[in-house]
Amino acid sequence: MSSEINWPKLVTQGRVKAIGIPWSKEEQEAIAAGIPAAEVRAGIFDQKSLDKAQKEEEETQSKPVERMTKPELVAHAKTLNIVFDEGAVTRAELIGEIEKAEPKGTDEGKQEKE
Repeated sequence: MSSEINWPKLVTQGRVKAIGIPWSKEEQEAIAAGIPAAEVRAGIFDQKSLDKAQKEEEETQSKPVERMTKPELVAHAKTLNIVFDEGAVTRAELIGEIEKAEPKGTDEGKQEKE
């Protein structure tokens, strides 16, 4: 029997933030309050912030990659013709590849930072 931690499984289950990174106390409280793990990973810690982000998403009809679920990322990556193994790729790796593959100027969050 293996005594090693199965980090990918814990990430998939939303029990840790990322491979090798547990949730902070604030993040744990948000998860306990019912905020989805993908939203907490994107920095949303309360219902008010989640409602605001969802309203912005509806208005712009787009969702930042940081807030996409893995199935949404898989579908988006396929539209960008990114080649990957669905069973092996992690959410974080997909986000990185999508950000590299997207044409400049399509990510509104990046435009605001520049």
